[in-house]
Amino acid sequence: MRTLQEEKGGIHGQYPLDWGETTLGELGTFFKGKGITKRETSPTGLPCIRYGEIYTDHNYVIKNFVSYISADVAKNSTRIQRGDILFAVSGETAEEIGKSVVYLGDEEAYAGGDIVIFRPRNANSLFLSYVLNSTSLARQRARLGEGYSVVHIYSDELRTLRVPMPPVWEQQRIAEILYTWDEAIELKEEHIARKKDRKYGLMQSLLFGKIRWNEAEKGTKDSICQRLKMMQQRKIPAGYQKRKWMIIPDDWRFVKIGDIAEQVSISNEENYDYPVLSCTKYDGLVDSLNYFGRRVFSEDLSNYKVVRRNHFAYATNHIEEGSIGLQNRYDCGLVSPMYTVFKVNEKVADINYLYSLLKTENYRRVFEMMMSASVDRRGSLRWKDFSKIQIPLPSLEEQKKIAEVLTVADEEITLLEQELKQLYQQKNGLMQLLLTGKVRVQV
Repeated sequence: MRTLQEEKGGIHGQYPLDWGETTLGELGTFFKGKGITKRETSPTGLPCIRYGEIYTDHNYVIKNFVSYISADVAKNSTRIQRGDILFAVSGETAEEIGKSVVYLGDEEAYAGGDIVIFRPRNANSLFLSYVLNSTSLARQRARLGEGYSVVHIYSDELRTLRVPMPPVWEQQRIAEILYTWDEAIELKEEHIARKKDRKYGLMQSLLFGKIRWNEAEKGTKDSICQRLKMMQQRKIPAGYQKRKWMIIPDDWRFVKIGDIAEQVSISNEENYDYPVLSCTKYDGLVDSLNYFGRRVFSEDLSNYKVVRRNHFAYATNHIEEGSIGLQNRYDCGLVSPMYTVFKVNEKVADINYLYSLLKTENYRRVFEMMMSASVDRRGSLRWKDFSKIQIPLPSLEEQKKIAEVLTVADEEITLLEQELKQLYQQKNGLMQLLLTGKVRVQV
């Protein structure tokens, strides 16, 4: 690569003398996608893409289809071909409107309604996909979007988008470089997904005693497999007991949460300026301002509840979503008065073990079931009922060992996610340089 020496001005700022700038309408032809409701899709058939999937399932390139239609439905849809760029022309915000992806496959495929198809001439489709999703083009699209609750952008507006145009050979090289970065990002995401699957398996095995934390050291693989097979058949292996809906080791207890924890209710009467926390399904308690990027809580915090370090809190009215957290960020934080706060007797229960257990899908379903059965018209799960939930409880030593294993798994995932974030940042910086010609590629 080489840096830019000579440049000229355009809507995108300064760019090389041998680059052009043109409207999208001068580079190709527009078509409309048609039909394909959710009801018309099926698990197999001809691949298709619906406009919402452009937002949720694809970035820059359509690599795998998630929806399919029959040949009869395809007759009323629009077929796409290699090199077509598909725009989602309806969305919830002006910032997201007009996101696009390019189709580089050769199989017969179709586009549904609320999609505008652009077929380029004499331009590299993959290069255009990167340009059309760049920050400068996103700003152009946002200005053109119309509507309030639902924003729309139409082909007539898309035609007016101005795009920088390097020579065709340079378009291809830029596309190849950025695609290589996308492949690295995809590999990292797959690695993270595998690590998360592994952690999920560890949680299901260790937290419910299907596998003991130290069994891997004893070379008991055959006995473990036999045990798991029996459990799948709802049989009780030797050394195990059946307690309600689960089978746990004989040396584990099955206790009520209220036996190892107690509710804490401390109001912020002095109106201390502690950080306000919100509870999320996946991340537990998070700093509300940082998470939402804006203030979503009251100006008056005097009736908020104080949640001290190593105390738990859950959204009383939304715990069926898995909204429970362990407060390990600050000495003191605040949560909405609608939350329930409790602390654990750490002489008998490890907080990290309990937190991992309560964040499993198994217990989210328990919360959901108890919410559905609640006599409270507001559908809440208050401490009186929450404290009656029963949990498997090994010795404190084993709880700590299990928590350590899961913590290591979490740390591995966190490190990989940081690396992924860096890859995204590096790629975005590279896009800014390459797509404006500030850094030139060699032939």
